[in-house]
Amino acid sequence: CARSVPSGDSAKKNNQGTLDKRLLASNPILEAFGNAKTLRNNNSSRFGKLMKLQLSSQSGGLALTGAAIETYLLEKSRVVVQPEGERNYHIFYHIVAAAMNKPTTRTTELDNAHFRELAVLKLKEASTYHYLNQSGSYEADGVNDEECFAAMRAAFDGIGLVAQQRQSVFRALVGLLVLGNVAFEDEVNEAGNTAASVTNPTLLARVAELWELTPAAL
Repeated sequence: CARSVPSGDSAKKNNQGTLDKRLLASNPILEAFGNAKTLRNNNSSRFGKLMKLQLSSQSGGLALTGAAIETYLLEKSRVVVQPEGERNYHIFYHIVAAAMNKPTTRTTELDNAHFRELAVLKLKEASTYHYLNQSGSYEADGVNDEECFAAMRAAFDGIGLVAQQRQSVFRALVGLLVLGNVAFEDEVNEAGNTAASVTNPTLLARVAELWELTPAAL
């Protein structure tokens, strides 16, 4: 992941600078959500990206006036199953690592604020989630999950996400992890038909809470 992300503060002098910074800030976000550890590459891109830039002539040169990023062919199956020795998408390990790093007397107030933002989601160790523990691989050489989360978190600020939007993203991610632990069993109803029944409804209720739905809706 990117180790540092421009804040964008100095770029507010003009629209071109702001757009430059926002494009740069998108990189750690796309890496976190679209890259994963594979047997061949610890930071393998599992999606395609097309960046379109709009340029116009200004003062005898070219200026960036617009941009769009399109993503495609994301390996969706990796979310629910990973080969032995590989990992799910980086973002899941980033957020777990950040949540497990409890504040100490040496952490800054900003670090504490970030931890409180994740504490309400009640995350657990990566090994407790079915979507993360199937391959037996929780770390990737050259990828510091905690630092990468900080870079991605800063990138969220760089592209203009507000606190409520960030929290919606985090809730969606944690909901996916909890959903992977929901188990089913066969149950014969009064009509004699076999149907699937949830064996741990408390987890289903937790997913519904995170996604702001009712268990019945799920």
